[in-house]
Amino acid sequence: MPPTCNKMGYYGDIRPVWGEAVDVLRDAENIIVIAYSWPKTDHFFSYLYALGTAGDTLLRRFVLVDIAAETIDRYRAMLGQQAIGVFKTIRETFQNSLLLKSLAFVSMFRYYFAVRYSVRRTP
Repeated sequence: MPPTCNKMGYYGDIRPVWGEAVDVLRDAENIIVIAYSWPKTDHFFSYLYALGTAGDTLLRRFVLVDIAAETIDRYRAMLGQQAIGVFKTIRETFQNSLLLKSLAFVSMFRYYFAVRYSVRRTP
């Protein structure tokens, strides 16, 4: 999906993915964001984040990997009180964060499949 402020044309395509993302965020204790600037105009992501973090699960860690001070400040302004209390930054460039991105990806899928298959498994 292109980075546009109007994603309505893509809503039908991304709806199932975003529904799944809300469920994953709702259960997340750790959130790691790598090289996403979260522009104020991205209302879809702001809405997704708000829906996904409205559950009972408390965040243990919210980590932002980004080198730009403006991005870090934007996150501080847009996150809620609970997330701000556990907000950490890693000041790295996108290229240097590729290893971190790979680790986050593997970790996310390990969690996703563990939850998905433990719920569906019958004794």
